[in-house]
Amino acid sequence: MQHTLSLNNLIFRMFITAGFFGAITALTACAPDTAKNQRPIIEKPIDPPVTPDGTTVAEENAEINWFTKSSELDGVEGVGADRAYKDLGLRSDGDPVIVAVVDSGVDIGHEDLDGRVWINSKETGLDADGNDKSTNNIDDDGNGYIDDVYGWNFLGGYDEKGNLVNLENATLEVTRELVRLKKLQQERELTVSEKTLLEQVSKEVSEARGLATTTIEGLEAGVKELRELYEKVKDLLPEFEKLDVVAVEKLSEDNPDVVKTKREIIAKFRSILPNAPYTVARITRFLDYNRSQVDYYYNENFDPRKEIVKDNPYDMSDVKYGNNDVKGPDASHGTHVAGIIAARRDNQLGIRGIADNVRIMSLRAVPNGDEYDKDVALAVRYAVDNGAKIINMSFGKAYSPMKKEVDEAFLYAASKGVLLVHAAGNSSLNIDVANNFPNRNTVSQRVINGWLEVGASTSKNGENLPASFSNFGQEAVDIFAPGHQITSSVPDKNQYATFSGTSMASPAVAGVAALILSQRRDLNAAALKSLILRSAKDRSQEMVIRPSDKLLVRFWSLSVTGAIADVFAALRN
Repeated sequence: MQHTLSLNNLIFRMFITAGFFGAITALTACAPDTAKNQRPIIEKPIDPPVTPDGTTVAEENAEINWFTKSSELDGVEGVGADRAYKDLGLRSDGDPVIVAVVDSGVDIGHEDLDGRVWINSKETGLDADGNDKSTNNIDDDGNGYIDDVYGWNFLGGYDEKGNLVNLENATLEVTRELVRLKKLQQERELTVSEKTLLEQVSKEVSEARGLATTTIEGLEAGVKELRELYEKVKDLLPEFEKLDVVAVEKLSEDNPDVVKTKREIIAKFRSILPNAPYTVARITRFLDYNRSQVDYYYNENFDPRKEIVKDNPYDMSDVKYGNNDVKGPDASHGTHVAGIIAARRDNQLGIRGIADNVRIMSLRAVPNGDEYDKDVALAVRYAVDNGAKIINMSFGKAYSPMKKEVDEAFLYAASKGVLLVHAAGNSSLNIDVANNFPNRNTVSQRVINGWLEVGASTSKNGENLPASFSNFGQEAVDIFAPGHQITSSVPDKNQYATFSGTSMASPAVAGVAALILSQRRDLNAAALKSLILRSAKDRSQEMVIRPSDKLLVRFWSLSVTGAIADVFAALRN
């Protein structure tokens, strides 16, 4: 099909429709501080950032730990954890609260997660033969998972030599549905509903691939023209890969030829990118993202799972798969999530997490692409069976072919009193009407009492309180929590980065729940959810910008509560 949109609009549409991780952003890199207890905040986005429409200057300079602060003492819409620790005399004894993080993986060796990682005691120590249980290749605890010391990797396997291997990239569920239905069509005649679905997913995949291809072509042409201009003044500028508008603007105004080229480079940057910051590195990230769309997300011929994981992803009885590498090839997202919940508050390093007496159980089930329903269902069951009281799920997608099986796992968790916390998504959509999976609406119509759906809010009260990318819904979304410019831990060399997304808001609520539960052991999931909702900061009457259409509406229309999670208020009551 032909695309008549401008390149800027094409890019904008790609960001807005990119799916769950498409709204995760990173702050501009800061120079490393050489002081002993400081670590650099790096620019390491998971995916390209969305356009920051509605972002204020105050939000652009949000404090690193604003999400743990409070509106009353600090003037920011954090969850009040710092105030709770300061004023409420919280207890630190008792067994830690186990929070399962179902995500891309967690860097369990990160300095700010030291002592905050769940350890399966039944898989540590020495076995009867004097071998280390953690590496003896035996299922010592009999739970079906070999050497699962820190959790499990449902996206892993072993090669022919017995070495650990990992699935990193995957297709989107819409592509997998297209492949499944085409195969089914070869075996038998499709039903009316199956034919309708096939037409729908065929159109979606075709349009998405076309849009990504067009965007790649436009970006590549823009980069070629930008490099040609750069060559004229390259002796006056940093290397091309590090080029940005700031450096270009510093070029001398003395030479007319330089001035002309300077203006042309700035204009070219602005024609390529939809908004600031204007950097070659950012263009490269956009290119990489759109190439992922073509190479992985919407590629019908891409199926690494059968070579790496080697299971049948549609067979719930095929459960003997995966490995114990809970970090995986890219644990940026999961490590960031874990830090929001549980980063140490007492080590003068990095950030302060929300909950102190907590342990993170890492369950790797989210690739670069859409998660598989089977992995989600089994991860939830693993978490419940191994003692998790809270499960954080910062992922989502538009199709769920095994929703019944996923629902059954959630109902199992609910029956055991486990709280399920889920990110609402980053597509600026009303999910009262738009599909967003997983969700609490079960196929069987049974109720999941302990489910919290979380939208993302910014640091400042006022019309920009809901993050511009956040999904919302007066029935589907329960509460909002900090999810804009959140600094937390990221993997390798003890680094920190600033991301935005409902993926950050969900662990903020999971952290609130964990802190409450560490003080109130008597609460089950339903009671814990109720306390979080009724104690949240009421912002219902605020006039705010609705993410979908930028109209001013009351904040109460965007969620069940019209409120922001507040752990201080919850524990004070």
